Amino acid sequence: MLEPQDRMNKFLDAIEKEAQDKRKAIGAELDRRYQTEVAKAQKAANVEAAAVLKKETARINEVNNARVAEFTTALRTKLSGQRTQILRDILEQAGNKLAAFTKTEDYLPFLEESLKVLAPSFQSPDTILFLHPNDMKLADTLLSLLGCGRAEPDETIRWGGLKLRSEALRRAADDTLETRLLEQREWLKANCNLSISLS
Repeated sequence: MLEPQDRMNKFLDAIEKEAQDKRKAIGAELDRRYQTEVAKAQKAANVEAAAVLKKETARINEVNNARVAEFTTALRTKLSGQRTQILRDILEQAGNKLAAFTKTEDYLPFLEESLKVLAPSFQSPDTILFLHPNDMKLADTLLSLLGCGRAEPDETIRWGGLKLRSEALRRAADDTLETRLLEQREWLKANCNLSISLS
């Protein structure tokens, strides 16, 4: 039989062993819970970081897109202004040449040719031949080609050319130099990518 002291030692050893086993089990459970909590925290942090990164990326893209749009608009405005200026310069130079043309000896034959084309459609006594005030000196010559009607000065004719109107025939024609130049402006805009608004 075991001595009371041995029994006591065995009892204490058994308690000690059980305490150590429980400590190990508790330590293992704490480690497992710690690892689980760390994994959860890491996952939550990754999700939050991804959300922040996505939001920040979207903000940066929005800012960059706004800058690109602003830059593109500024370039288009500048290009449009340059195109407008080019077209105005071309038309101004053409207008100056047209004004000079009205002072040449080729101007009267130009008017006569224009009138020969239009006259057959304006054979009525009420036909009015409109001319630039400086061209009224050519009125008799042109009226003899027309064969009828009268001539009147027209202040709205800027450089030269002629207009015809007959109320009886309900017809009007505009073969002024301005009209011809406007037709060229439309051609320039259509064929030179100058689709802009001119004032």
